[in-house]
Amino acid sequence: MRPATEADAAALTDLVRRGVETYVAFMPAGWATVDHDPMFDPEYVRRQLRTPGVWTGVVEDEGEVVGFALFLPDADGEADAYLASVFVDARRWGKGLGRSLLAAAMDEMRRRGHRTARLWVARDYDRARRTYEAAGWRPTGAERVYAVDATPLVEYRIEL
Repeated sequence: MRPATEADAAALTDLVRRGVETYVAFMPAGWATVDHDPMFDPEYVRRQLRTPGVWTGVVEDEGEVVGFALFLPDADGEADAYLASVFVDARRWGKGLGRSLLAAAMDEMRRRGHRTARLWVARDYDRARRTYEAAGWRPTGAERVYAVDATPLVEYRIEL
């Protein structure tokens, strides 16, 4: 694992797009990815990478980005850290990469003195929810809809 750089932005957005495209497996009929999602824009990701306090860990295999995790200070002030993204190339699922990325992000949160963290995850994304729950994250009961593509989300939090 290594820190992400702005040069990784295109690879990260590609990984996110491919990851979100897998949502069709659990989203309602008719749901589709939308091209205007800011997470598909390398410049948006570059801005995230420049955010003070951001941490992004990247895993590569033979020069290809196959997974990453990103957290930053919680702008809403509801927790110390906000886990914005954990994405793993679908061809690498089931190998523990998501758990490793999540553990590394949580370790870094603790190292930085964060005491609490939160995240939002697609409500019906059972695979991701199981990973978070196995690491100690718990649903809060809060729900919202991602306005960009109408994905129903649920909030998780953890005491670090």
